Amino acid sequence: MSGLKNLTFGNGNPFLKYTGKWMNGTWNTSNGENGTLHATNDLTARVTFTFPVPANGFYYYGMKRSNGGRYGICIDDPICDPASPIVIDALDRSDDGHNPPTLLFFHKFNDSAVHNITLMNLEDWRGRPFGHSQLVVDKFEIQVPTTNLSASTSSSTLLSVSKTPGTSVQSTLSALYTPPPQPPPSQSAPATTSSAPPSFTNDASPTGGIVGGIIGALAAVLVFMFLFIRKRNIRRHKRNVESSLRTYSTGLNLSTHHTSGSHEVSSSNSRQPASGPSRSQQGYEFGYGVGMGITDMNKWDRKSVSGPVARGGSSTSKQPPSQPRRGVDAGRVLDPGDIGTLPPEYRQVFDLQPVRREEV
Repeated sequence: MSGLKNLTFGNGNPFLKYTGKWMNGTWNTSNGENGTLHATNDLTARVTFTFPVPANGFYYYGMKRSNGGRYGICIDDPICDPASPIVIDALDRSDDGHNPPTLLFFHKFNDSAVHNITLMNLEDWRGRPFGHSQLVVDKFEIQVPTTNLSASTSSSTLLSVSKTPGTSVQSTLSALYTPPPQPPPSQSAPATTSSAPPSFTNDASPTGGIVGGIIGALAAVLVFMFLFIRKRNIRRHKRNVESSLRTYSTGLNLSTHHTSGSHEVSSSNSRQPASGPSRSQQGYEFGYGVGMGITDMNKWDRKSVSGPVARGGSSTSKQPPSQPRRGVDAGRVLDPGDIGTLPPEYRQVFDLQPVRREEV
């Protein structure tokens, strides 16, 4: 006659494969119950359980936690992407740490077969501190038909195994089921048994240090090259600026010398005296005067003249006279009636007697 029986695999059973950082611990209740457990705060920790015999269901027992408990479980998915697992909520704010393990997840299959279960810890945004989550494993149970068990297995042994939590004696398990067929020697397959859980010792690899050193050396070379090129460009720019300044200074000196020479030539030409009396135009600092009479420069008071002006329109730069300047007329006016209106100095220059006008 066929039936269903539960086989229990405690947290220390070799069929449970742990990865990540795990701690071995115990639990105790206020009424005296106690037991062992595996716990982890590592958000990358996992535990994998492969059924040793065909089963049509399994149960996972763990502990609810008050400071964060969020797990993910995958069925027959060896990769088990953390972004898309079945989520188990194990948060209980009222938990005081003295409660017994409880059933957190179970699943039923349509037929009996060997299945693979992966349980992993996930970040809990409700945790204290933020993101904290603690995964606790007490045991797994699988539900198997009695026809899959060995014919030599007695009912008392089945009851003993199903009622005794954490049973992990290999000899007892071998009497309860027929082991699955082993793969050929040419194929590599993971071992189905293990003598002890994996060690928690962290093996530090020097690869990270080597890569960091190479990156640091490359960064130093790049910085050195940048500084070298920048300094070279600054020197080149400085040389170009100095060359431009020298060229500009040379051109400025030549231009100034040429201007001074032109000025000297104009000034020397303007200082040549007239050859004799003539009816001509004489240039002075404040303009030109044209007269109809004698314009002999010898009869004029040269002290009252500030200086000649070049015919080109440019005059030499002179200091202002210490005495007030006096205007000099260019010549005598023919109208004798206007002589009385001339300034007093005009008589001294032309030696004229004033003409009295008769009133009409």
